[in-house]
Amino acid sequence: MIQAWIIGPEEVIARLERVPEQVRGALRRAISIQAFDLMAYVKASKLSGQVLRTRSDHLRGGINVKLSGDGLSARVGPNVKYARVHEYGGAFTIREHMRMMTQAFGRPVKEPRKISVREHVARYPERSFLRSSLRENEGRIRAAIEAAVTEGVKG
Repeated sequence: MIQAWIIGPEEVIARLERVPEQVRGALRRAISIQAFDLMAYVKASKLSGQVLRTRSDHLRGGINVKLSGDGLSARVGPNVKYARVHEYGGAFTIREHMRMMTQAFGRPVKEPRKISVREHVARYPERSFLRSSLRENEGRIRAAIEAAVTEGVKG
């Protein structure tokens, strides 16, 4: 028969009670770092020519990180409406409207005038820049989170 005695049980109990908070703290740091790294990757790689070519910087400037209240989850995403169209693609009906015609066949017209544009469907292909970035960085993110849990447990 094996017998064991814990010398200083208060210290052991205190250490075990600290482990969950240590793990949460390590996870908060790792998640925050990985979210900001992913955001930087999307901006530098995906929105600079690999998937989309930046024209106005509006989409790039709209990519941000939002951490949850407890810091144990993060959302990397855009705050511009048209980002969804780029990410998933789709077909959209453009209502009939008026526009100013200033060019015809690539050349300026002498007298610009308003013309009517018929209702039509605009089709946009899927050009994933968020989901593909997450897939490409999944291994690195998983490894960082596993390392954070290990660090938190070891304390």
